[in-house]
Amino acid sequence: MATEFTVLGTPLTDIEIGATGLREIAQNVKTIMTTLRGTLMLDRMFGIDQTLVDKPVNEVMAKIITDLAVQIESYEPRAEVVGMTLERSDVGMGEVAPLATIRVRPGVRI
Repeated sequence: MATEFTVLGTPLTDIEIGATGLREIAQNVKTIMTTLRGTLMLDRMFGIDQTLVDKPVNEVMAKIITDLAVQIESYEPRAEVVGMTLERSDVGMGEVAPLATIRVRPGVRI
């Protein structure tokens, strides 16, 4: 039986040190979705493409979704992206946040 859950790409408010199972996967996905590429010292390719930030959403929506799906599946191999949309965020005026539907890959023990 496949396990699916959603993750909203808004900034982490609490990091759970030692998280395991679905909580660990969800926290990792959220970190990927909220980190700007180039800001992680030892892996400058990690995170969302900064050139897509602050562009009109209708112009870059497909690029953001594709970029994040590739990042998530590259950096969290236990996760498979089965859907993603951009949702209005309550973080600020006119901001959107990615909402990813994640499936735990077959064979992954959680």
